[in-house]
Amino acid sequence: PTLDPCSAFYGKGMDVRTTMLLEKVIELDTDKYTFEVIFRIAFMWYEDRVRWVPPASQAELDACDPDELCGYLGARDCPEGVPCAISSRGMTASKCCSVLWTPDSAGYNGIMFVNAKGWEVVYRD
Repeated sequence: PTLDPCSAFYGKGMDVRTTMLLEKVIELDTDKYTFEVIFRIAFMWYEDRVRWVPPASQAELDACDPDELCGYLGARDCPEGVPCAISSRGMTASKCCSVLWTPDSAGYNGIMFVNAKGWEVVYRD
């Protein structure tokens, strides 16, 4: 958000919290000081830009990747007569936030694991 003029954090710093969960040690070489592991990293920040994304039409919501749905309605099921879709997290949403920057699986955007054999985005919320 700090690089987006629509954000209140534009040009300012903001906190990005990270959490790592080690899932499995695959290989450990104490002589070479190397290891191979599987782990998850969560990146969390306050996202204030969703308010500027306009509500989507039903066709736009249907075409949107379920991981990129936002603007949660707070209802368990989609209200009748309101454009709505269910996100990959099971939440009802009225917006498609594919235009907002989030870390992606390409490894760019300033997030890189130089020695990683591979990585993937498990989910976005």
